[in-house]
Amino acid sequence: MFGLSGDKQVVSLDWDSRFLRVVQWRISGHNARALKSVAAELPEHVSVKDADSLGGFVRQVLSSARIRTTSVIVDIPRDQAVLNTMSLPAADLNDLAGMVQLQIAKELPFPLDDAIVDFAVTQQDSASNTADVLVAAVRYEVLSFYKSVCEQAGLKLDRVGLRPFANMVAVNEMLGGQADGRIMFVDVGPSLTEIGIIRDGVLVFSRAASVALDEQPDDVVDGDFDDALDSLPEETPADEEQAAGEEAVEIDFLPEVEAPATETPVKPSAEDRILNELMVEITRSAEAYRSTDPGARFNRIIVGGSSGFEDALVAKISKRFGVAAEAYNPDPILNPQRHQGDHARAFAAAVGLGVGHASEDKLQFNFLAPKKPIGVAERRRRQMPLAGAVVAGVLLIVTLGYAVLVMPKQNKIKDLKRQITRLDRELKTYNEVRSIVEQVEQWQAAQVVWPDELKLLAEVFPDTEMAFIGGMDLLASRGEISFRIFAKDSQIVEDLEADLNNMTRPGQRKDERVRVFNATTNRIEYEGRDEDYPTNTKMFVKSARIADLQNQNKKGKKKG
Repeated sequence: MFGLSGDKQVVSLDWDSRFLRVVQWRISGHNARALKSVAAELPEHVSVKDADSLGGFVRQVLSSARIRTTSVIVDIPRDQAVLNTMSLPAADLNDLAGMVQLQIAKELPFPLDDAIVDFAVTQQDSASNTADVLVAAVRYEVLSFYKSVCEQAGLKLDRVGLRPFANMVAVNEMLGGQADGRIMFVDVGPSLTEIGIIRDGVLVFSRAASVALDEQPDDVVDGDFDDALDSLPEETPADEEQAAGEEAVEIDFLPEVEAPATETPVKPSAEDRILNELMVEITRSAEAYRSTDPGARFNRIIVGGSSGFEDALVAKISKRFGVAAEAYNPDPILNPQRHQGDHARAFAAAVGLGVGHASEDKLQFNFLAPKKPIGVAERRRRQMPLAGAVVAGVLLIVTLGYAVLVMPKQNKIKDLKRQITRLDRELKTYNEVRSIVEQVEQWQAAQVVWPDELKLLAEVFPDTEMAFIGGMDLLASRGEISFRIFAKDSQIVEDLEADLNNMTRPGQRKDERVRVFNATTNRIEYEGRDEDYPTNTKMFVKSARIADLQNQNKKGKKKG
């Protein structure tokens, strides 16, 4: 789908409750060039919650703009996705997909069967042999809505991405080689504002905040409004960050301010209310991120959107955080003189979708075709070409040998002896190839289907509040999974070992049950790296099926 050798045109769509944004792209190799962009305000009769009316409006806008491209890419906003970051052992995409499925099932607020899970590889550390992945889960009904919108618009879905990730791509593209450090991106929408934090070019935090830009809250009356953020201390800029060991500033979102008795309370303007609500959410996001990165200071803050409050918000942010703040600028990808003027500030997600569409699959989200573990049937299908080539070679040798043996060579005894010598050489070759075929068949029988084994392991693994895995190794030659487990007490480890050893599956004979795993542990230690999980040990879990196959192979070799 991505990185095609020939040119391909696609349309990226992004919308909120007030505007539809469209960008037409030409994708050539790993390059994306914007051909045309459109920003259209939604009429009152069009609802972003109704697929029929929204799809019809998209069709109308594309027709008016003379955009005939039917391939489309869309994004799912932050409030409709569960987002998490994981650090996993480095592996290919198929094995990573299996590990992601195993871990995310424990963290979702809904059953895994109700969701589509995809991930993007954000970083790989060769020194520690680990890979950082950003994992997102979306319910099936959410994806069905986007499919319905595109179907009503007469479009064919090429990819369904994630809006915070598309914003990250757009910001990195805007900054080029200056995307180092911590960057906050604030995407102001009419009802939801998405706030993302990017560290060294990688999305590390994202949340959606509900701030209505066109409604005055019912509970705000004269004298009730307290501009809490104006009383907060300003932050120290990143280049003047406090020395290690000093206390960070404690922020009280709603400090008690006693109003002077002689002053008459003044009702704030709608703009003041909106700006201060946005600043509260921005500050909350910064403090939430700092819970994982204590004392973090931002090097840059970028504001996107077309609400009309962006310039004023930039000024407030710059004063509040003491860092360089600026409005999002898609130039030169979308030159404001040719692409929507001030509306271009709201095109970050649409731009990120198009630019990211030219990247590698593993670097992008696609809920339409998520990355999944390869099943047993698919693995065997991929192995068939090798087995087929070996079988074809064997058949060819057998056919030639047969033709030589039955050919009447009675003219000369000398010729017959020469033929016998040649057949002896061919028979030797046949036996060597046959030995190779038997080795291949034994190797195929001993392969462990890791996703199946990991799924069974996950079924008996204790809750993450009781224990967690510190690292995992998969040894194919022995059919063994080894990992270090950290637990609250040794009984949890012993119970897990017993549960694994007691797990059975149906055998070949009627009413037969056979063991699934052989589990053992090293000596249990009681000084863990986490005081909440003081018990730790190394556990070795071997597939009983593979052990039986290996024993059968050994017996077969002895008989041979």
